[in-house]
Amino acid sequence: AQVDRHSIYTRNTAYSGLFQATVDRFKKSSSSLSAPGPWWVMRPSSLARLVWDIVGLCSLILDLLFIPVMLAFQIDDSLFFFVLMSRVVMLYWLTDIPLTFCTGFYRHGAEEMRPRVIFYHYVRTWLLFDILVVSSDLVSYFDLVSYFGEVDSGDTGNSMRLVRIVRALRLLRLIKLKKFAETIMDHIDSDYFHLLLGMAKGTLFVLGMNHLIACSWFGISSLTSEGVDS
Repeated sequence: AQVDRHSIYTRNTAYSGLFQATVDRFKKSSSSLSAPGPWWVMRPSSLARLVWDIVGLCSLILDLLFIPVMLAFQIDDSLFFFVLMSRVVMLYWLTDIPLTFCTGFYRHGAEEMRPRVIFYHYVRTWLLFDILVVSSDLVSYFDLVSYFGEVDSGDTGNSMRLVRIVRALRLLRLIKLKKFAETIMDHIDSDYFHLLLGMAKGTLFVLGMNHLIACSWFGISSLTSEGVDS
């Protein structure tokens, strides 16, 4: 019986030591992930970041509404409303790139606030995508497609097709729509609002897809009629 008690004590001590070592490793990893960063690094759960993400979500909805219409119906984008909208959206995404370098992110359930880790994380994930989409905005802003089209070939038709392609690249931002919606929903603790936002997200998805399909078919029919006339 004494040997059994000794073996039980030894086994319990070993289990306790293993458990304590596991807890210590977890605390060490958690503290390294959630350690406070420099003053200029914004927490992903902060109110300022939430407001910024809401503005980004609104800009994505504007792109979803107006870019397909402008491409399909060939609306003059020199109108004041479209010029103002495109400039504001472009300014937002130009500012979002350096701001993302200064914003922490979640890793293993904890906030990562170290600038070097944030830098490499953004480079590996969204940086190239953001540069590609912002480049399409800059090309449209400086009217580089029309300039090079006139200098190289003088073919107005080719230039207009390139303009449409550049504008269509801006729709790539819609890939981030899900990311913005999930980020905003993470800040809401109410199950009631989660349910409402989930229903609204599904409804907006259906309406947005119908809008894209309708504009796409109209654009295809316009191109077909132009080809037949020519």
